[in-house]
Amino acid sequence: NTNTYVPTTTPAPESMQNVVPSTQQVPHIEVKPAESVDRSTLVVPSGNSNK
Repeated sequence: NTNTYVPTTTPAPESMQNVVPSTQQVPHIEVKPAESVDRSTLVVPSGNSNK
């Protein structure tokens, strides 16, 4: 662990890259359910309107 921590210049960019995918995964999950909810909500009013 100490050896990996010594080269701060090398893991510096790696740490940033790790944060990039981590942050992208967070919104990615929110977008997936958001679309599902939007579709469900669109189908609910559509069916009611038809009725």
